[in-house]
Amino acid sequence: MSRFVELQAEMAAAALAMKLPALQHLAALGVPLEICGRLHGAGDIGLARVSVGKGGLWDPEGAEQRLILAVRLHGVLIDLLALSSSDRDSWALRTGVGSLLGQEALDEAFWAARFGIGGVTLALHATPFDWLMAGAAGVCVLDWDAAALGELRGLGREVTLVTDSEEAAARLHDLLRWGGLPRVVARGGCAQERRVA
Repeated sequence: MSRFVELQAEMAAAALAMKLPALQHLAALGVPLEICGRLHGAGDIGLARVSVGKGGLWDPEGAEQRLILAVRLHGVLIDLLALSSSDRDSWALRTGVGSLLGQEALDEAFWAARFGIGGVTLALHATPFDWLMAGAAGVCVLDWDAAALGELRGLGREVTLVTDSEEAAARLHDLLRWGGLPRVVARGGCAQERRVA
C-alpha cells in the first residue's frame, strides 16, 4: 500500500473515531464550533491512540489519545498532525513531510501581494491549537526548517506577518533577518517598527 493511501486510511479512521463529545470538548477549549464542524465534515480532524517518538514523529496504536489534524498542501493530504489538548506545545507529525497548517492562507497572501493588493497581512500562530482557536485562519509553522523559512521570506515586503505577541514577533524577525523581506509585527503593533530589511 502506498504511503499516500496509508495516510488517507489513518485519517479516515481518526475522523470516524471523533464523536460529538470530543467536538464539544474542543469547543469548550476555545475552538469555534463552526471550525470543528467544518474540519470534521471534511474528514480533516479526528482522534487516535498514538505513540510519539524521539524524532518528533508519531506511530499509531500507542497509549496516548491525541487529536489528529490533516496537513494539506494545495488540497492534497501530505501528513497527519497529532496534538495534545493538555499540552498545547506538544505535537508530532506522522511522516515529517508537513511543514505548516494553513497553506491556502499563505498562498492567498503571496498572490494578493503579487497582484498589487496593498496592506496584505498574514496571521502567524505559535501552536496548532492557537491556529484552531483563530478559526483555522492564517498559518502555523509545524517545522521551522529551511523550506518553511523560505516560504515566509518568499512572501516579500508587501506582506506583513502578524504574531500573537511581541516576543514571537522578535523571534521571527531574527529568524527572517538574513534576506527576509516580510514585515513582522505583534497583533496591535506598528508595522514599521519591525520591518525586516
